[in-house]
Amino acid sequence: MFKNLNKKKNRFSRQFGLTLVEFMVVMAVISLIVVSVLVNYRAGQKQYILSQAAQQLASDLRKAQNMAMSGVEISGICDTSNPCDGYGVYIKAGDVFYLIYAGKGGNKSYQSGVDEIIENVYLPQNVKIQSISPVFTLGLDIFFEPPAPTTYINDLAGDPPATSGEIILELEGISLTKKVSVTSVGLVVVGDVVPPCTQLRRQGMWP
Repeated sequence: MFKNLNKKKNRFSRQFGLTLVEFMVVMAVISLIVVSVLVNYRAGQKQYILSQAAQQLASDLRKAQNMAMSGVEISGICDTSNPCDGYGVYIKAGDVFYLIYAGKGGNKSYQSGVDEIIENVYLPQNVKIQSISPVFTLGLDIFFEPPAPTTYINDLAGDPPATSGEIILELEGISLTKKVSVTSVGLVVVGDVVPPCTQLRRQGMWP
């Protein structure tokens, strides 16, 4: 009787136990799942950082716009005895920061040593300004002149010649980009960079 019970126990153990090979296969599958989750998490984290940087730039552009619209006074920079021409944001390709400034020189664009810098805004780590459009050697200047305010893109207003300004932000090391654009009527938009072939396809000019 006891022999029969032992035989049943052995059969039960053999039926439901895991061999070393099976155990290793299970561990390999679990490892792959964990690695996949971590990779997706890190990619999502990087995408979030880039999106936040683009939203911050857009927010600062709207901030300069609102300051010009409301006639904000800043003690020692823009006040009744020391008026400003307006407020703007100055951006250079390749930099990891941009400037928010108060216009002082009578021009509708940033002049170093003449205009007052309100803030140097640094982008998050590994995020940089990949490119700007229109392409100018000195950078892209978005200036808002009160009271409306009128939007100047690189010292030009109206539609045309100043249709829009675009800033492409890039997360270095991987091909992640975000676009911030400003129209000549002051509309600030954050979006994705659309490849040229996709643009042509949307226009029916690409198979």
